[in-house]
Amino acid sequence: MLRLCRGDAEWILPKALTWCLPATVPPPYSKRRGAIKRPVLARGRDGLCGRHYDSGKKFSVASGATRLAECGHFPWWVLRLGALPNGNRYFSALIEAVEFPSEGALLRGRFYRPERLPPFPAVIMTHGTTATITMALDHYAEVFCHSGLAVLLYDHRNFGMSGGELRQQINPWIQARGYRDAMNYLLTRDDVRANRIAVWGDSYSGMIALVIGALEPRVAAVAVQCPTCGVEKPKIEPSDEHFQTMQGVFADGDVRGTPETTVGPMPVVSFDQAGTPSLLKPIQAFRWFIDGRHGSLWENCVTRVVPPTPVPFSAYLAAPYIKVPTFMMVGRNDEMVHCNPEVMRATYELMRCPKQWVDIDGGHFGLLYYPSEIFAKASAQQSAFLVGALSGEAYGRGP
Repeated sequence: MLRLCRGDAEWILPKALTWCLPATVPPPYSKRRGAIKRPVLARGRDGLCGRHYDSGKKFSVASGATRLAECGHFPWWVLRLGALPNGNRYFSALIEAVEFPSEGALLRGRFYRPERLPPFPAVIMTHGTTATITMALDHYAEVFCHSGLAVLLYDHRNFGMSGGELRQQINPWIQARGYRDAMNYLLTRDDVRANRIAVWGDSYSGMIALVIGALEPRVAAVAVQCPTCGVEKPKIEPSDEHFQTMQGVFADGDVRGTPETTVGPMPVVSFDQAGTPSLLKPIQAFRWFIDGRHGSLWENCVTRVVPPTPVPFSAYLAAPYIKVPTFMMVGRNDEMVHCNPEVMRATYELMRCPKQWVDIDGGHFGLLYYPSEIFAKASAQQSAFLVGALSGEAYGRGP
């Protein structure tokens, strides 16, 4: 449950209802200034309701998202969140439902706007293998936004609220281009500082964020947790030639898969690996995904594509070419086979940028449980790094 406030009014709303609204309300199609209709929540005699700034038309939240859509096109509403479930923290922000194009599809998510004067430093965030934004990362976004950072949090192409076909298909090059297009979107906003945009990733997207830190020159910092750097190191070593090939593939190379390089469709997780094998095999993965799936648009189905590119998509091969401050948080006793600690450490050692390595308890999934002590510690350390890196003070960067 969340307590929403506007002025002296306040009320309680179920979190699931609050977060599902942006996905079901149609986006604005008019670019004319002033044409966007914005709802204001208020308490009325007939319960929680609202009125648009422009039309004055009334709507009822209790009537559901379908009724809200009848009121016209609006992309955002005001949320002031207080008395959060842990009872000891206050968070206030504007949250905007956003979408942007990427590889022929629309990626959808949220833009968290902190309560400070713009332009803001910003963080681009997206989840790991098949997960969606309300399964854990919304809590990290709240922490970062409370620290004064804007956050663009979105679902990968083919997953959750985002468009794209084939549904539930993972392709690392396509997801990397999603980060690039998220950057393109942020650079269209007047309230974001163009030279202070970081990328953040968890697990599979942590690996992708490391590669983006090398391939995308507009990135100002990188923060990752439990990145899947691989079961083993690639059969080739980093080199300028290999990196230039990666740059070419990332820009416009052929990243289609083949039957030989495609796995699935199959379950993401399963409690019976003998009878129903899944992509992610540890029982800890099953527990976390099943516990967090309710109302999240997550589906227990996945197809993984590893395109046969001339050089593989690899954080290890990209690591020497990351030039911006980089934060790497690694779970002790990580259960995932692709989080081989030796490969993660080798990847980190190849980085020539300002860098920070942090070990944390909880294995692969511990820091995704909210509320928890591990989450509080992980989010605080990551927030401190991002604020310092994007302010430019801690790393000797200019304004």
